[in-house]
Amino acid sequence: MARQHLADPDFLKNAIAGHPEDTFECLACNQGCIERLSLEQLPIRCAINPQTGQELLYPEKPAKVSRKVWVVGGGPGGLTAASEAARLGHHVTLFEQKKQTGGNVLYAAKAPHKEVYAKYIKTLTAKCARLGVEIKTGTEVTESMIEKGKPEVVILATGADKSTCPAEGINSSVVCDAWQILDGEVAPRDQVVVIGGGLVGMETADFLREKGIKDITLVEMLGSSPVLPQAAHGYMLHKRLRAAGINLLFDTTVKLIKEGSVTVTTGGKDKNIEPVNQVIVAVGVTPRNELKEMLAKKGIRHFIVGDASAPRRIIEATTEGAKAAWEI
Repeated sequence: MARQHLADPDFLKNAIAGHPEDTFECLACNQGCIERLSLEQLPIRCAINPQTGQELLYPEKPAKVSRKVWVVGGGPGGLTAASEAARLGHHVTLFEQKKQTGGNVLYAAKAPHKEVYAKYIKTLTAKCARLGVEIKTGTEVTESMIEKGKPEVVILATGADKSTCPAEGINSSVVCDAWQILDGEVAPRDQVVVIGGGLVGMETADFLREKGIKDITLVEMLGSSPVLPQAAHGYMLHKRLRAAGINLLFDTTVKLIKEGSVTVTTGGKDKNIEPVNQVIVAVGVTPRNELKEMLAKKGIRHFIVGDASAPRRIIEATTEGAKAAWEI
């Protein structure tokens, strides 16, 4: 309940008014509160409520001039930017390339114990609509659209693309990526190797564990997982994977992928993992901001937020999205 006050201090008012669907439920991510305070030695904030900890920066009155604002991308950063810009009186249109808003958070919501992330996106999207944001899904913004639409301000929240794995044999028929597994496009198999020990890789392994997949090996090139076991979510994630007997190979790189086996290099020596029926790539993402140069060239005021700037967490995306709206 303490964290819920940080995420949405109006939750009790919403319940009394009969509109609990308007409440932003705490994600229990701990990014802005417990972990920020204890691990980063920084003041408490909230990953989904940009007002928390920024009360003196948070503008309450409408902007002096109402602008035509386009937000490109409907992940948490884009949705937060759109809702804040609309709240401040701007005319906002949000464009999302896919059929629904959410970005990579929709995949995160597939991981065990993270269903509330999907609810967060639904609540934030509804808030945008309630504030008058025009939401256009299934729409990719192009240079010609911007020239024709003439937005005064553009907020790029286009997220990031999947990074590629340089291993030989990466185009083998047994290879897919974590996003295909999480959204059900590809069915998981036993005897699987997950390449990448970051959050996506670790949560994909956890997803496989919950599905009852047997013989899971996770390979990470770093000496330890980027998912800190000291963090609340990281601690439970590591604990579940260890308890399930998942083989975690750190300081290890994938050298060769073949039908039925994967060759890795660890400790300066090659090692074969077999049998292998499936290889799942989860090596991270790279920023997607193709419109940046065009906007700069045409002198259109713009902001780049979230993963489109650099792949990070929800708290960075929402903070940057909110601040972009506040600065218009």
